[in-house]
Amino acid sequence: GHSAAAWESKPSYLSAFEFVPLRPEAKQEGAWQLPLSEAVMNSCELLGLPAEQRCSGRGVCRSFNATAVVPALAPLSFCLCDRDWADPECRTRRKSQAKAFVLSVFTGFVGGDRFYMGQYYVGVAKLVTLGGLGLWWIVDIIYIGSAPVYAQEYRLAADLPHWVFVATVVALAAAGGVQVLNVFGEDKRQMRAKAKLLHKAEEDFFKSRGAAIDASAGNRGPGDYG
Repeated sequence: GHSAAAWESKPSYLSAFEFVPLRPEAKQEGAWQLPLSEAVMNSCELLGLPAEQRCSGRGVCRSFNATAVVPALAPLSFCLCDRDWADPECRTRRKSQAKAFVLSVFTGFVGGDRFYMGQYYVGVAKLVTLGGLGLWWIVDIIYIGSAPVYAQEYRLAADLPHWVFVATVVALAAAGGVQVLNVFGEDKRQMRAKAKLLHKAEEDFFKSRGAAIDASAGNRGPGDYG
C-alpha cells in the first residue's frame, strides 16, 4: 500500500500560506525571522505587527464578520490584497486582465490568451480548432474583457478599464459589419455586372438576327414571294 494517504502528499494549505513574523530588533543576532513554531495562520492575527509586515505590505486587514464579535476574543481578520496581488498573504502577483484581453483580440484564435492565463489544455484546444472556427475566439474576447475572470490560479487583476473593453468590442463589431457588407456588396455588384453583360449579349443577338433577316429580305426578287 501507499506510505501516505493521497491528501497527505499534497501541499498543506496552512503550511503554504502560514505567516512567520520577523523580529527587526534581533536582526543583528541572526534571528531576523522567528522559528516556524511561531507561525500563525495569517498576519492579521498578530496585534502590534508593523504595517509593512501585514499582508506582505500589499493589502490591509479586514474583519471576516465584524457584526458577530465574540466577547473576549479578537474578531477574525484576513488580508484584503491590493488589485495586483493574491493569496492569503498577498504574495502572488495576479495575471493582468489587460494583457489577457489584448492577447485574446490578436492571438485568441490560436489560444494565446489561455496560454497566458496558464490554462494550457484549453489553449491547445483553441489552437487546434483555430478558436473554434472563430466562434470561441469571439466568446473569449467578451468573456475575458467583461470582468476579471479566473486564470489557472486566482482571478485576473482588474487593470482593464471597462470603457476600453466596450469601445474595443464596438469597434470590432463595426469593422466586422463593414467587412460583411463589403462581401455582400461585392456579390451584388458582380451579379449586376453579369446581368448587364447578359442583357447586352441578348440585345446584340437580336440586333444581329434582325439585320440578317433584313439582308435576306433585301436579296429576294419579286418572284421569290409568289
